[in-house]
Parts: sequence; C-alpha cells; structure tokens
Amino acid sequence: MTVSVQQQAGAVVQAVCLGLMAGIVYDLMRIMRVRLKLPLLGTVLDFLFWVSVTAVLFVWSQQAWKGEIRLYGVAFLFLGGVLYFTGLSPWILKIGYLGADFLTIIWKILTYPILCLKNI
Repeated sequence: MTVSVQQQAGAVVQAVCLGLMAGIVYDLMRIMRVRLKLPLLGTVLDFLFWVSVTAVLFVWSQQAWKGEIRLYGVAFLFLGGVLYFTGLSPWILKIGYLGADFLTIIWKILTYPILCLKNI
C-alpha cells in the first residue's frame, strides 16, 4: 500500500473547502431561522444540516481515502470551519440578512393586492 503525497495534499485542501462550505450552509440556514418565525423550523433545519453534512463527509471520505477516516482530515475540516466563522461569516450574514429583508419587501409588495381584496 503506497501513500501518494499529492493525493493526501489534495484531500487536505478538499477538507478545508468542505469546512468552509459547511459554514456557509450553516449561516444560510441561520438566516432562514432568524427571519422566518415558524415553530420547529430551527429543529428541522439543524436536523437537515447534520444529515446532509454527514452524508457529504461519508461520500467524500470514500472518494478521498477509500473509506478510511483520517484524523487529520477531520482536523483540517474543522480548520476550514474556523477560518470561515472568523473571517467570512460576518460578511455573509450581513449580505444574507439584507437579501432576506429585500425579499420580505418584495413579498409584501406582491401580496398587498391580495390583502386589499381580503379586507373588502
């Protein structure tokens, strides 16, 4: 069994990228949780997040390391998440909240005629 340094380096870069992407998905779900006031939405979104992340990590580990879980892969995945939450998360949240507010305004404009008809 030979170990390719190039393959391991590629897997480390992929792990960091997966950590960054998991952070982005988590923040998008956080924006939905904050802006949509629905009962159990947080629970459902958390469940969907962890199921999807687990599935993606399982498939990725099958491809990257032939099914073996490498501790350094998990560490670099965590590093990607830390990099995202310390650097990019505040900006993504600002943009996401502004986008959600914009969509709310559009929704209110589009549903205004229906509300007027309802009051007649």
